[in-house]
Amino acid sequence: MKNKHKLDLSKDKCPMTFVKTVLELEELNPKDILEITLTDKQAYEDLPKSLLERDHKIISTENNNNTYIIIVEK
Repeated sequence: MKNKHKLDLSKDKCPMTFVKTVLELEELNPKDILEITLTDKQAYEDLPKSLLERDHKIISTENNNNTYIIIVEK
């Protein structure tokens, strides 16, 4: 069963957004879903690529008036 988790990184900037995301994903089980909230545009652009390189699956990305949502499956 997939569990859903949320990670609010709206106060963080790149590269801390990457570090905190990786640490959070390490705590999850395979196939779990993580919803990441960001306000740093650079992190929004870079994080999906970095997560794909680490064999995670990007479910969706969304830009809501400079609040960015990335949904990833471990």
